[in-house]
Amino acid sequence: MAAMDVNKRNAVIKTNLKVWMLVTIASITVAGYISDATHSTSQTSSSLTNESTPHQHTHTKIAYTLDWGWGNAQADQTQGWHVTNNLGYDIHITDGTLVNAAVQLVPCVDSTRLFAPQTAHAGHGGGKPDETRWVGPLVESLSKPGPIALGSVEIGDHRYCQAHYLLAQNELKNGFGIVALEPTIVLTGTYISPNGGAPVAFRIKTNIAWGGATDLPKAIVNDSGTEQAPHSLTLVRNLGMLLDGVDLAAMTPDQQARTVLRSLTTQIQVVQH
Repeated sequence: MAAMDVNKRNAVIKTNLKVWMLVTIASITVAGYISDATHSTSQTSSSLTNESTPHQHTHTKIAYTLDWGWGNAQADQTQGWHVTNNLGYDIHITDGTLVNAAVQLVPCVDSTRLFAPQTAHAGHGGGKPDETRWVGPLVESLSKPGPIALGSVEIGDHRYCQAHYLLAQNELKNGFGIVALEPTIVLTGTYISPNGGAPVAFRIKTNIAWGGATDLPKAIVNDSGTEQAPHSLTLVRNLGMLLDGVDLAAMTPDQQARTVLRSLTTQIQVVQH
């Protein structure tokens, strides 16, 4: 009787041991499947992340400055400045203002977005404005020309070959809307004709918007891996040539204004630092 109890007990132990071994094997197998699945999911997730994450690009800031190159113009000891233009007019500027509307970089003709396609606009509306664009207005004195710091902007992912400079009238507003228009440019002074004579008073004034693009000395590429973009960009306008081509005795006021604006936006030297 005792021998039968021992045999039964041993049989039960063997059965429990088999069950325990089966459960253990099953657990190990399931754990392996889970581990493999987790590893596979991790690899897939990592792969997707690497494929979907765009190139991380560090944007760089660049500071814009406007300045003047005097050329053959000379400051007056009392007020304004003197210049003799290419037509022989001896001109004395006594007062004046200029409204700077916008400055921005222009992508090279063959340039495409390095990391994200997007159209850049040079002094035009439509679409998202280019990040390199500084927007005014900023009114400066033309009786006391000097450097003006415009501030800093970000350089995008284009390769830039030009700087675009825009002049436009300033809209003076209050809570009810536009109350006045400040002209794009006003120049007041006197001139003596090439044949001599007494000084004649004149005034050039217009609300026309005018812009132009100037080539950069070196293309700007914002890529820390190859080239470092400059920290500052100065547009040096030519004061000595500002009134070249202006026939103060023969031209209409509109023709005079257009000639001055053309000189302002084309006779520019760009300096990169």
